[in-house]
Amino acid sequence: MVAADEARMAREKAADATASPKRWVKGIMIVGTPPALGEEQVAAGFIHEVPKDEEGASQEKEKKADEEDEDEDHMLLAELETWPAEAFDTFPFEAIGRPHEAWIRDAAKRTDGRARRIMFAAFKEARGVDQRKLCEESDVPIAVVNGGAEPFVNLDYLDGIAYKNLWEGKAYRMEGLGHAPFWERPDLFAPFWERFVGFCEGI
Repeated sequence: MVAADEARMAREKAADATASPKRWVKGIMIVGTPPALGEEQVAAGFIHEVPKDEEGASQEKEKKADEEDEDEDHMLLAELETWPAEAFDTFPFEAIGRPHEAWIRDAAKRTDGRARRIMFAAFKEARGVDQRKLCEESDVPIAVVNGGAEPFVNLDYLDGIAYKNLWEGKAYRMEGLGHAPFWERPDLFAPFWERFVGFCEGI
């Protein structure tokens, strides 16, 4: 009996070795985040400056130096453990866009601030998976769909990644939408999602 079991196990092991590896992840959609690891990639992937108009000038032409510092600090709220009280009334809505719902502020207040600090520290200290390398080497189809007016992520950085398997061969920018296009205009975002899911189901 023991010999028979060992023989069966050997056959199963040999069959597993020759079979195609099982794909646990059929597809990845990137929305509102840059694949980044390490200080250099994080700096390139995120926007750390006051938005510019088409002429390249500051949207507020006569901003004082201390106001510029305040704007820069404001952009850094995403990685700070502790927020000033007034930030809960502004930053979550800047991140997620309209419609503004009370539960968004409540969720931000419930969030353990350590999560923000730990996440960005891991990015900067290059802990975890090299996400950019994964995008460049993985056979898994990757969809890239972002708001064209994304306030936090450098979309040019996303466009510059040499994806091995970029869905439909294009990184999409949804005109006029920001950090959470699926929330701002679900009617426009859903067709991308449904088309991508349908594509992945056919793999």
